[in-house]
Order: sequence, then structure tokens, then C-alpha cells
Amino acid sequence: MTDTWKPGPFNVETITTPDFEVARVNKSQKKRSFGIVDIVFVIFEKGRKKIVKTQNKIFLPDRKRILETMKQVWFTPRLYFDFSDTKRSGTVCVFVGRKER
Repeated sequence: MTDTWKPGPFNVETITTPDFEVARVNKSQKKRSFGIVDIVFVIFEKGRKKIVKTQNKIFLPDRKRILETMKQVWFTPRLYFDFSDTKRSGTVCVFVGRKER
């Protein structure tokens, strides 16, 4: 959702096994209706270093627009936050629409 995406500082995660070591560096940002995460993997395996770069781009929908669209096509919308039926806000939002007969 556009209102819950939080651009963040560098985030580094590492994993070490007997066969290899991996460091993953993330940096996230927001551009218009998209959340973008730039990711760099540094892999050390058998004395060699490999660097892999990738970018994930996800669409961040507008919650109000989705609710309006659901109502326009005659659905009764209900929102669930963080997979709970009691929370009124959260980072994960699930839309459920019920159509009356």
C-alpha cells in the first residue's frame, strides 16, 4: 500500500555455512506508486567472490481507490490488517468483497 511502504536505510543480512558465505545488502525507496528494493549479494565460495545485483519493483496500490472500485461493482468491502479481524491498521492489508444477492 502506498501509505504503509517505508523507504529504509541500508539493511545487511549474512549467512555462513561450511561451503559458502553470503551477504545481502538491501536499500529501499519509493517512486510514485512503486516500491523499489535494490539488492546486492556478495557470495564467497571456494575462495572466489561473486557479486549479483538485482532490483525488485512492486506496485503499491492506493487503499481508498481499491475500496471505491469494489463498491462501484457492488461488492461490500471489508479490510483485514495483518491477518487479524480485530486490528484497524497494519502493514499487510487483505481486501475481502462480498456480493449480496
